[in-house]
Amino acid sequence: MKILVAPDSFKGSISSIDAAKAIKKGLNNQDKTLFCDLFPLSDGGEGTLSTIQTFWKGDLIKETVIDALGSSVSAVRGSYNDGKVSVIELAQASGLGRLSEKLPLEASTYGTGLQIKNALETGAEEIILTLGGSATVDGGAGLFSALRVRLLDENGYDILQGSNPLCVFKQLDFSGLSDRFSRVKWTILADVDNPVFGRNGGIRTYGPQKGLSEKQIVELEQKMREWVNILTGQSDPEIVKIPGSGAAGAAALPFLAKGNALVENGFDWISKTFGLEKLIDDCDVVITGEGRLDYQTAMGKGPGKLASLARQKGKKTIAVVGRQEIETDLFDHVVSLQQFSNDASTLMARPALFLEKAGGDLVKLLNSF
Repeated sequence: MKILVAPDSFKGSISSIDAAKAIKKGLNNQDKTLFCDLFPLSDGGEGTLSTIQTFWKGDLIKETVIDALGSSVSAVRGSYNDGKVSVIELAQASGLGRLSEKLPLEASTYGTGLQIKNALETGAEEIILTLGGSATVDGGAGLFSALRVRLLDENGYDILQGSNPLCVFKQLDFSGLSDRFSRVKWTILADVDNPVFGRNGGIRTYGPQKGLSEKQIVELEQKMREWVNILTGQSDPEIVKIPGSGAAGAAALPFLAKGNALVENGFDWISKTFGLEKLIDDCDVVITGEGRLDYQTAMGKGPGKLASLARQKGKKTIAVVGRQEIETDLFDHVVSLQQFSNDASTLMARPALFLEKAGGDLVKLLNSF
């Protein structure tokens, strides 16, 4: 039997490739005849740089920038094809996982902008920006200011660091923006398909995760409309309706407005670029996984999209998850690591051990397929 082992990362615990190796080890401990193809899954969110690095084997450049609240932080970006292609993961600098508290009215994407600035200054001709895991809802205003776009308050003064620039800006000055910005090929990988506004808009859907109250969501949606209208010079711009434009606090907006960027679903891009569909065609069963199975799994997240694709091809899918919060028919079978311990800290401290155990326990199930 041929198994495709393709888990996403278990956030804060284990990378996708290490999770895949642990599951494979458990399977082969019980049945050495099982052949396993490993594919480190990602969907444009956290862990996407790691997946790309697995296949492209470029350089990881470590640099000191700032996190979403302005503290110094070490972040990495990928450099490929002699520096002509750069991969920047927004969560590296501006991720919620970097912070000890949620302060969305103070957080910005400025640190990610510094990484983009460094990539441009070192000769990048194509930049792939992966969204997801953001601590911010600033419409990309912070990262744009790092690229020398001046954000001005109502008195015409530059907005200082220490606040979400979306909340206080009134004017924009594009004179400092390098003309290279519009010449670079921009690919934006979104981990969800939400537009910016509306009931399913990114602000309304994911704002509470970042610490926004209902009142703050309404206020930020209004500020976001002002932001995008000034960016585009239009009163009802189409870019806010693009699937994925609402990801990561709508951080893609500057690239859509001024950089002729293409927004792609991260899972679809990873699948197409690295041949995932062929691996599904060639396997008998798919095993995927993630840290938490919840409503987002069905909204463009990697394991859910993988299961849908596998079902289209007539293949069964098993999900191994750290925690199961919803019932779903996306998967043919779900295994939760909670069977080994109800203590999340225990599971997160030794993820490879428990994933290996789960892999071993799956052999009987596989033989029944």
